[in-house]
Amino acid sequence: MKRKKRNGIINKKKGEEKKNVIIKKKKKRLWKKKKVKKEKEKFNNEKDNKEKSNKKMKNERQRLDQRFRFNINGDCNNGIQQQSN
Repeated sequence: MKRKKRNGIINKKKGEEKKNVIIKKKKKRLWKKKKVKKEKEKFNNEKDNKEKSNKKMKNERQRLDQRFRFNINGDCNNGIQQQSN
């Protein structure tokens, strides 16, 4: 007795009574998709956080540059604030 699978349905051979037996298809595993989604979100969040931190650092550097005048050696006059004239 040969059986052919077509779209989850088994048809028996012509000589016997034709019966269509429906096979349950395997469910797609959603957890894999969810996992991939979570990883993508994580990656995007990390990207955003990096950009935000870079902006903060830039702002802080600018603020420090405005506050302090640096010598040629890169010393900051021992931390004493100089006013720009």
